Formats: sequence, C-alpha cells, structure tokens
Amino acid sequence: MMQSNATAIGCEATPRSLIALSRPKFLIFQALNIAAFSSFIGNLQPGILLLSGFVSILLYGLLLYTEVMSSQWSVTPLLCYGTTSLLRVGGSAVFLASIYMSGLGEAVQFVRFDPHDYIMQGQLLLLVGDWFFLAGYFAAERLLCGKASTHAAIPRAATHDLLVMGILLVSLSWGIRIASLAINLNALGGGPGKLMGFSMLAGILFLLIARDGMEPSVRVVWTVIVLAVVGFELAAALKGYMKQNVIRTLLPVGVYYFQRISIRRFHVKISLRRLLPVAVLAYFIVMVLFPYVAMRRGGRYRRFADTSVRTSLRRSLSAAIPCTQAFYEVHRFPTEGYWTFFTRNEWTSAAAWAVHRVEVNGTISGKTLMDGFTAIVPRIVWSEKPRISPGRDFAVLLGQAKSFETATTCTGLGLAATFYWNGGPLLAGFGMFVAGALLAATWMLIRRRILINPMATIIYSILVLESFRWFEGAFDGGLSFYAYIYIVFVPLMLLLQLFFFSEPVYRRPTG
Repeated sequence: MMQSNATAIGCEATPRSLIALSRPKFLIFQALNIAAFSSFIGNLQPGILLLSGFVSILLYGLLLYTEVMSSQWSVTPLLCYGTTSLLRVGGSAVFLASIYMSGLGEAVQFVRFDPHDYIMQGQLLLLVGDWFFLAGYFAAERLLCGKASTHAAIPRAATHDLLVMGILLVSLSWGIRIASLAINLNALGGGPGKLMGFSMLAGILFLLIARDGMEPSVRVVWTVIVLAVVGFELAAALKGYMKQNVIRTLLPVGVYYFQRISIRRFHVKISLRRLLPVAVLAYFIVMVLFPYVAMRRGGRYRRFADTSVRTSLRRSLSAAIPCTQAFYEVHRFPTEGYWTFFTRNEWTSAAAWAVHRVEVNGTISGKTLMDGFTAIVPRIVWSEKPRISPGRDFAVLLGQAKSFETATTCTGLGLAATFYWNGGPLLAGFGMFVAGALLAATWMLIRRRILINPMATIIYSILVLESFRWFEGAFDGGLSFYAYIYIVFVPLMLLLQLFFFSEPVYRRPTG
C-alpha cells in the first residue's frame, strides 16, 4: 500500500511556552512534592492530602499540555496514562480529603478494609510508584530516540487503503464474534478475545480517518455507516455490566476527534464549537455511564426495583439533568451517581490495603507475578492448566466471595500496590520503572506504523485502552499483557509489513 499523506510524530520537543513543563522539570518538582508529603504521613491529615493533590493536578496538567503541544499525533499512551494519573494521583487525593473534611470518612472503604490509618502511606505509594513509572517511560523513549529531538513523519495510507483496512478489521471482529458462538476460542488463550475487541476499535478508527479524504457526497454516506457501526457496538456494550466495553467503543471516536482539534494543529486557537463534542462525551461518561453501570450492578442502587438496560439508561439520562428530582435522588455525595466516577478512580485505599497487608503479613514473594507465566500458555497446549484469574483470587481474599468458582466479581489492586504486595518498596520502584519503560518501548516500535499497518493499529488500540485503565488489573505486572503483544501481535504486524506494507520512511520535516 502506498502512502499519500504523513502526520508529524516523533520524539518530543518541549514547546516554547510560559506554561510548558519539560519532563525533567516535572520529575524534579513532583519529587519535591513527594518529599514534602512524605514528612506528614504519620497520621491522616486531610489538609496535607488536599494540598499535595492540588500540586499533583497542576504538575500533571502542565506535563500533559506540554506533551500535546510536542507532537501533532496527540493521543499517545503517555497522554492516556498521564490523564488517568492526574485523576488517580491528584484528583483522588482531593476527593478523599473532601470526604474526610466533611466528616464522612466511614464511606472510604476498600471492600471490607478501613484504610483510615494507612491513607497517607497509600497515597505516598501511588505518588512514588507513578514517579518511577514515568521516569522509566521518559528514560526509554529518550534512549530509543537518541539525544536529538526529531519530528519524523508517520506514513499514512491512501484513503482507499484506509477504507479497505477499516472494513476488513470490522468484519474480522464480527467474524470472531460469530465463530465464538460455535467454537470454544478460550482454548486458544486470550488472543482471540483481544483480537475481536481491538480489531473493531482499530477498524472504526481507520474508517473515521478515511472519511477525511473522501468527496463530500461520499463522506456523508460513510459517516452514516460509521455511526451505525458505532451505535450497534454501543448498544451491545450497554447490555453488559462493564464500562470498559462502552469506553472501548467510544475510544476511536475520541482519538479521532481529539486528533483533529489538537492544540498544535490549530495554533492554540480552539473554539467552543470544537470543544463542545469533547465536553458532551465527557459529560456522558461521568454523568450517565458511571451511574448507569452502578444501577445495572445493583449495589447501593438496589432501592430501584428495575435495573434493566432500558430503565437504568432512562433513569441515568434523566438524572444527568441538573436541578431535577431524579438528579438529587441518584447523585449523592460521596459514593452515588456521578460520584461513582471519583470512587472508581480512587485507588489510594487499595494502596493503603497493600501497605497494611505487607506490614502485618509480609510480602507474597512474587506469587501473582509468577502466575503470569502460567497465564500466557494456551490451554490447547496445556489442557490441564489451572484456571488463572488473579482478580477472582483477590476477591476471595478480600471476602467478596467464598471460593474461586463462586466469585462473580474481579477486583483490581493497581500496579504500584501489586508490586509492593509482591515484594515491598524496592520491587515497587523497580517494577514501575520497568513497566513504564516497556510501555514507551512498545509505543516506539509501532507508532510510525499505526496508519499503514492494521496490526500496528490494533496494538496501538490495546496500549491506549490499557494506559487509560492505568494497568489496574495487572496482577502479574503486565507480563501477560506484553506477552500477547510480542508473541502474537508484533509477529503478525511484521508479517503484514513483509508481504503487504513497505517499511516506513523516516525523515526530518523541512521548513
């Protein structure tokens, strides 16, 4: 396939701006924030927690602004991970401080564990762990880029080729879905499931990008087709109980649109008209999606007799209108309605549990990390392989279920807390550094192929979604995650490149 276009993408160069914050400066200032916070962790101090949270929000915000300004391909794994870090390292600290200052501290629980006495230590673990993750990411990208900052051009396939690849990827996703009804694809491991979900995401992204090169009359037709595909997938996702499926469906739309209104492309002139769809999407996720999923799952919403898809969606939509009776019935501080967005992004209490657990029982000597090696072996090769679901095992440990077989939920712990639980502070720092470096290395491998090689686009989609999820369920430290990428998807990407796609041409832009 021949390229007809190119989008600037490369090693980041810090933009010249009064509010830009380079990566080294971010690490230095955040280290100072961490050092100051660490001197107050003896007892719970909501004021210190609040102040540290605001500082983190400021620093992460400036870093993200700088990253967006550094490349015309704005939606990188770092941007996605950093956005979630802003919420979970900075925003959650402010949220928790507000709860404790309101005298509602009993609402802060990690399942059945009261984290009150360990909140400060848990927050410190998140701060330090995320610092090492970003340091690893920056170091790996710097090493792989070399000392000179460049903005090499990323090849972009012709409109026709983008359209064909989009159609094939969407068809592949639906084909695997239909095949799974007749064949047990679980015997092949998690690869088919990942391929089914992320080929749809990549296909929608290709179709959206292909629209840009079409004639206006044809573009209208394909806009309707793409909206129909997204609508169908969204309806299917809403029937389930997982926000991830809904977000995965909306993600390519968000990536495409954010790319179109990137700050650098419009020279910092972003109109309200361009920002309105972003605001609507964010409002839908916070005000509708999170309350909707909470209603579907029951929990504190068991007072509502009917939690069907239609009733729950109608109730969450009506409750999204401020100052209505439904609004006040559904949204209750600090744990109901749109507040579930903040409770679901609060991982300090989970980190507090890990600190307490290690203090009382010691580490588990890398048990969940080693389980990752078992998980990556396909059952078709090892028919007697034990069932591996760390989230279920963890739910049993926390008392959410009596046994692995009866567990109906999987509970995450967070990457930094997982490393700490497995091996203490040294493993937490080292593990987070390596995890960040692996994310950067994988992104560097595929980034100049994401618009010409469909398998690279699938890998990109996987990286973006998992970065948004903050690797929250990676009990094996991301071992199985990267194993699937490098054992299954990268070889397929290279095979496609060998037979169908030429190697991207790297060059410095002129002018």
